[in-house]
Amino acid sequence: LRETKPAYRLDSCLSRRFTRLLDPHSRPVHRCAAPPVVTRSSAMLRCQAVKTLRLAPPRRTLKLLVGAHLVPHPDKKDGEDAFYASSRQAALGVADGVGGSKREGVDPGAFSRRLLAHAVTERRTAEEAVATARAAVKDDVLCKQGGSSTLLVATLDDATLSVSNLGDSALIVLRPTPRKRGEQVTLWPRILLRTHDQTHYFNCPYQASAADEAPADADLGACGADTIAATVRSGDLVIAATDGYWDNVFDSTTLATIAPRLPALWASAAHQNAFGDLSKRVQRMTDAAEAADPARESLDALAEALAGVAVSIAGEDTAVTPFAASARDDGLAFEGGKEDDVAVVCGLVVEDDVELSAVDEAPRHNFESVLTARERIALA
Repeated sequence: LRETKPAYRLDSCLSRRFTRLLDPHSRPVHRCAAPPVVTRSSAMLRCQAVKTLRLAPPRRTLKLLVGAHLVPHPDKKDGEDAFYASSRQAALGVADGVGGSKREGVDPGAFSRRLLAHAVTERRTAEEAVATARAAVKDDVLCKQGGSSTLLVATLDDATLSVSNLGDSALIVLRPTPRKRGEQVTLWPRILLRTHDQTHYFNCPYQASAADEAPADADLGACGADTIAATVRSGDLVIAATDGYWDNVFDSTTLATIAPRLPALWASAAHQNAFGDLSKRVQRMTDAAEAADPARESLDALAEALAGVAVSIAGEDTAVTPFAASARDDGLAFEGGKEDDVAVVCGLVVEDDVELSAVDEAPRHNFESVLTARERIALA
């Protein structure tokens, strides 16, 4: 049996710290006010006004503050993962070069970096970015030598976050909301959206390659990219990572790692007016010292912390991991963590009037070495 709703008022438990914070459009209820006199004509006008508002909701433009971190496999100098995150383009992405192409004399890392560069050089929707990259590698001199890679791209357009995923990287959208844990009410990152693996069989993900025939993703049975979307709001957190992270870390561990860092992250963003009129309230959520770092540094630190969790678990021979659980589901024997490259990018959804520095607007990526001069200018 499900528990009945607790008999406490959530807003009173929050001691005003989170009251109306997550919904700026809410209004307090005045219980002592006399009820308005409603006539038939006024009721009809009010009904018509409500219909009009529902048909034409206000257009909102949101932005992303971003951070990223990469930890290569201990036996690989630069690793085979690629990552990208940009506040200016409101986009982020990851790609994971498939290591098997090494047997063909191809650098999997170079392929993944070129693939992701093709996807994000220009501002596009997530679906267009993945489709463009898959087509572009066919004519790319470097990629024609062989190789393959998974690819995930997410873009923010107004209040719609679109995600296109090919392979076994993954993305989650988290919505911090008040949650009572014991005697305390804290922010807890509730999962709003999550992508899922695409594999032909165990540990063999869908991937893009120069030899990829790339059938229309809408075709019946096509092994194409999945494209999904969600309506987001300021304060939402986007986490994307390659399989080196998700193979080792359960979602519950991800949430537990992020939760204690949320108040300071929100507060540091609020110092940049990330939440508009609510920024002053958000700043009071935590100690000023904890919110002293710029949001960019806080997001980089969050990405580094998440990557560190994955690397730690990967080195444990007896750890219980998603990869080991997936192997058992396929009748295979595997125990412990799985060492791999780990690329993590984070995006915090903020209001349009956020104050961005030149550092905030500069894109984060690790494919500078494979860019053409024209691509460097486009990404600058």
